[in-house]
Amino acid sequence: MIRTLSILAATIFCTVCALVIAGWLIWKSDIPREFLADTASDRLGRTVTIGALDGTLGWDPSLTLSEVTVAGTERDNGQDFLNLRALKVRLDGSELLKLRVAFRSIQILEADLNLHRFADGSTNWEFAAADGTLEGPDPLPEERQEFPVVHALIISDSRVRVLDDLNTAIFDFHIDTAEGQADAEPRGLQLEGKGSIQDHPLTVRLTGESVLKLQDEDEPYHLTAAIAAGDTKLDADIELTSPLKSQDMVAGFSLEGPDLARLFPLTGISLPNTPPYQLKGTAALTDTLLQFTEFEGRIGDSDIAGDVDIDLATDRPAVSANLVSDRLDFDDLAAIIGTAPDTSAGETASPEQVEAGKKQNASGKVIPDTPIDLSRMRAMDARLEYRAKRVQEDSLPIDNLSMTLSLQEGVLEIQPVQFGIGSGTLEAAVTVNASQDRVATQADMKIVRLPLAKVLRTFAGDLGDAEDAVGAVGGTIQLQAQGNSIREALANADGKLRIAMSEGRIGALLVELAGLDLAEALAVVSVGDGASATTPIRCIIMDFDILDGLMDARSLALDTKDTLILGSGNIDLGEEALALKLEPHPRDSSAAAVRSTILIDGTFRNPSVQPDKTDVAARVGIAAALGALLTPLAAILPFIDPGDDQPSPCRHLAEEAPDSIR
Repeated sequence: MIRTLSILAATIFCTVCALVIAGWLIWKSDIPREFLADTASDRLGRTVTIGALDGTLGWDPSLTLSEVTVAGTERDNGQDFLNLRALKVRLDGSELLKLRVAFRSIQILEADLNLHRFADGSTNWEFAAADGTLEGPDPLPEERQEFPVVHALIISDSRVRVLDDLNTAIFDFHIDTAEGQADAEPRGLQLEGKGSIQDHPLTVRLTGESVLKLQDEDEPYHLTAAIAAGDTKLDADIELTSPLKSQDMVAGFSLEGPDLARLFPLTGISLPNTPPYQLKGTAALTDTLLQFTEFEGRIGDSDIAGDVDIDLATDRPAVSANLVSDRLDFDDLAAIIGTAPDTSAGETASPEQVEAGKKQNASGKVIPDTPIDLSRMRAMDARLEYRAKRVQEDSLPIDNLSMTLSLQEGVLEIQPVQFGIGSGTLEAAVTVNASQDRVATQADMKIVRLPLAKVLRTFAGDLGDAEDAVGAVGGTIQLQAQGNSIREALANADGKLRIAMSEGRIGALLVELAGLDLAEALAVVSVGDGASATTPIRCIIMDFDILDGLMDARSLALDTKDTLILGSGNIDLGEEALALKLEPHPRDSSAAAVRSTILIDGTFRNPSVQPDKTDVAARVGIAAALGALLTPLAAILPFIDPGDDQPSPCRHLAEEAPDSIR
């Protein structure tokens, strides 16, 4: 019996020794290394090589992979996706006995990771298994305590390079993190990177708490971020409730830069061009909803506040915003339509906008020619409610502003947008269809009883008699156009412009604005003496047909008690050229003797007003002149009638016309 047991024990011992020796021989051979490399290659659909595989047994077993390479795609031009000098892992034996995975240490040495997003939106970090199925990342733990314990994490001399063809961006990050042992003071995560995005330098610095805190269910994980892309700077204090999924986040942030539009490559959110800005607030991410609250700051010389929600659930983000300004500097909206804001002393503008303003002035043009960025308009959907309680504008008499904006699949609708001007209003509805390669624009505008004094006050300068002006301005403007800039669109626009003024009276000093004695030339007689004199104006009518960018004057008239002044000619929106003529028609021979025709020509930038020295043309009769005004009068009168059962003086023009031409 004893002999039998001895033989059995010797056999078992020899078998175990043989297995250990065989295992050791296999371990030291290339079989495990090749098995791991082949398995990884099959899973990723890329060639994976492992230069060496080593390990130690014991209470805390360890494994070391050296010279690891993961090949890139065919479009990476031979550049590897990953090069790793060494990955060293040491397990916690005490946790293995409890059937739990924990790491005494993880070391990543000299990792070089190359990420590439191509111009068509595809990436080199999308993997396909050998069977052709798309291989995604393994799911993360549902609960933070399920994340494996890592007592020490060391990443040294490692880099992440990101090449983004879609946004013309290059990033190069250096990653350095070190965690002390569990009984020592842990050190946190540090990530520093630099690169460029659309020719602007980019720097990123992230500082986080110890990765040991990833397991703490009771406390959020804290990060601080400092990102600078050129002159655009973001500082944020971030709290991650679910750091493994980054789906529950709260961050206090401050953001500043020269132009909000520059955030598009970084965020995928299409924002308008603006003057320099400074903003702060709180951002909260829950699942796919990003909310900005306590949002406030300045854009240019205007204040801004409100709430913004961004739904990230779809490929095209959906933005919803409700914003308000206590004071809007109207000039700050100039960048939105592609022109430079006011760059004079005391105004806020970026160096690039100052330079753009100089170029625009040197061009001699007024209408902006900045192309509409179709990709930005198609990149997101949006709905915006905006209200400005007070508007500051030296050249326009606007009191307040409100608008509703909707952007859906590249179609922008702004309706209504309403300007309050004294007791009157200017309402507009604008549609810009950028869903096609050539942008189509439609605009409809209503002007309802704008007070003339309010309109003229900003143009009177130091002459100081705008308050003497009386009258109400009203009318409609309709435009349909195609073009990928405002200048291109207006150059081929079709539509109508009909504007009238009634019950008018203008101070005599305002006539001097033209630099000529325009009243004398047109036989417009003032009432009163000196600076207190006023010029009564019963009615002014402007009626233009617009075809292919040319505004043709159907009816131009300025009516006083003694003289009816008629105009003709056109305005070329494409060339920004004026070619108008004003001719006085006295109602009787006792009117003022000087009745010269006035020519208005030149350009929008440099208009010219002067008498026609070659004027010898015979005038049409007053009856025929009145007949030409009947059609536009009927269309415009509703916008200027007082509404108090008192007929507009403009109606007298129709009443004076003979029955034969009504």
